[in-house]
Amino acid sequence: MRFFNLSSAVSCACLSACFSSVDSNVPDGLSVSASALTVTAAGDWLAFRVGARGIFRVDANLVAGTRYTLTWTDHYGAPRGRRVPDCTTDVRVIDERGVAVTLVAHNSARGANGLDPDPVTFVAPLSGRVTFEWRELDGRGDTFEASLESAEASPTSPSSPPTLSPPRGLVVHESGEVARDVAPSVEQAVLLAGGGKDNDAAMRALLAKGGFGDVVVLRMDDTGGAYADYLLGLGAHAVRELAFDALHGNTDIEGADLALVRARADDPWVSEVIDRAEVVFVAGGNQTKYVDAWKDTRLAAAVTRLASERRGAIGGTSAGMHVMGGLVHTPRGGGNSVTSEVALKDPYVKQGELAGTASLEFDESPFAIPGMKDILTDTHWSQRGRLGRSVVFQARALTDGIRSLGSLWLIACDEGTAALVDTHGVVRVFGPSTPAGGVASFFHPDTRPERCEDNQALEWRTGVPTVRVEGNADGSATFNLQAASQPRATFRSVVENGHIRR
Repeated sequence: MRFFNLSSAVSCACLSACFSSVDSNVPDGLSVSASALTVTAAGDWLAFRVGARGIFRVDANLVAGTRYTLTWTDHYGAPRGRRVPDCTTDVRVIDERGVAVTLVAHNSARGANGLDPDPVTFVAPLSGRVTFEWRELDGRGDTFEASLESAEASPTSPSSPPTLSPPRGLVVHESGEVARDVAPSVEQAVLLAGGGKDNDAAMRALLAKGGFGDVVVLRMDDTGGAYADYLLGLGAHAVRELAFDALHGNTDIEGADLALVRARADDPWVSEVIDRAEVVFVAGGNQTKYVDAWKDTRLAAAVTRLASERRGAIGGTSAGMHVMGGLVHTPRGGGNSVTSEVALKDPYVKQGELAGTASLEFDESPFAIPGMKDILTDTHWSQRGRLGRSVVFQARALTDGIRSLGSLWLIACDEGTAALVDTHGVVRVFGPSTPAGGVASFFHPDTRPERCEDNQALEWRTGVPTVRVEGNADGSATFNLQAASQPRATFRSVVENGHIRR
């Protein structure tokens, strides 16, 4: 594959460039334009045609770490007032590995002459090599024009990229000015997001606690850097999204495979990047794998330093929310995570004991986050009917002696709902802007269960007091974990012979 160099970036001006179309890795039934095209002067646009259901690719060498904007417009030139079919394209910016460095952008001819420009902003990867790709989807070829711009970095901004290199096998997606470290004022906070669609207001509030500085996203699977672009769009200065096991994704692994993933988490480059960040966010996935792969590594130590010593902002969604709590439910074995019905009938379900159900186990979080040691979490709460299993989680923690009565809390969040906890234990609850809304539930046991035994239905007739807080768009609904007196419980979760009521 041949690459062409771009000239040096100039502030808010199109770049002179030479492009070439490439026909590698073309799916069956698709064609790629074959001619080479050149932009010879700043301000020029590259003109090209994408055939019906075809692909057109342009390769270029860019300046690593520099932020660019690719702008294109469809230009089929139909007379005004004449209705013509849309020419719909998907546009990607991908690195030399074929991994997208930005979200897929969608373009469809909308005006009579199809002259609506569409921009996409991205940061050039460490190699500097990228491919721009247009795919026509509706079976109608079209002529397009495109230009590339780069904003010159501020001359007063210090450039201090990490001094090390990423470990082999770690997939890194970058958005924003990753080569320029910033050090804004931060305020310690923990975001607990219940999974599903991310709550934009809650995520923006987390970034605000981190001074809209540098963000590191941690995950196992590789989804093309979607969080990097999403958080940059919400105002982050720069985002690095790290995928530790693109090969296996969120699947459980052990032995040599696990050792390899742990070695990536223990690499000095990873801890250096986290030590430069103001915000860490853990994506959804598999919390058991997070614990196994990250516990007692440099990654875990760096996250703990951010939360405890540097007093930055940290959060997670779904599995990422689970590892925010000091005590983590870590299901193991084949099958789905335990349901409320199964957990209430047997609080000690073991690995392989029940077909289709993983074990009901717990482990300490890989992170030591201030204020979170005695907190359990549960996610996708109302959507998956998890009241029963949340109560069992608390029964197990007390019965097994791994947490004490009076200090134990469980926080559960619905999908699209997030709880932002500050250093004083005040929790702001953000809910989705939908008719159904979203709830965060706060459990604080004041008695022990009467029976919590292996192969025996749970018995907790005194129940667990529970306060439900309806989330809202601005997070003005609050709950105080450290208040001397708690509000009256919304209900008590009572269990009799494995059946729960409230």
